[in-house]
Amino acid sequence: MGPGQCREAEGRRLDFLDTASMGAAYSAFVLLMQPSRAAIQALADEVGRVLRPGARFAVLDMDHSRSTVLARRPAAEGEQITVEVGDTEIHDYYWLPETYTEILAKAGFADVRVEWLTWEGTADPALFSWRDRAPGPVTCSLVVLSGTRR
Repeated sequence: MGPGQCREAEGRRLDFLDTASMGAAYSAFVLLMQPSRAAIQALADEVGRVLRPGARFAVLDMDHSRSTVLARRPAAEGEQITVEVGDTEIHDYYWLPETYTEILAKAGFADVRVEWLTWEGTADPALFSWRDRAPGPVTCSLVVLSGTRR
């Protein structure tokens, strides 16, 4: 695949990519949409398959455990949750960064790093005007994980 070319994956497979053919990979808000640890593991394993040794994999997701967006905390990890953003409902799953770290290590990634960010200061405040309608202060924590393919 050449520069600027995009392909959409079918399910959790990257069949259009050869093993150890990529120099880096990035995932944004994909893992938290997976309904099970097995589904997340399958994605991490597949990314690990297509990356060359020494390549980096970066993941951007929400850390709902540090967010005030949820009205209540889920009873268990992996529980489906609904987050209301203005008039929009987003349905995803409650996964902890520690779970992602464990799964990445099992998929063959080393030097897994975790960093937390907040929306404040990361984007144009006008994008988050819905917060003015929310009662009390609203924080939403973003988590960035990255690891190197062994």
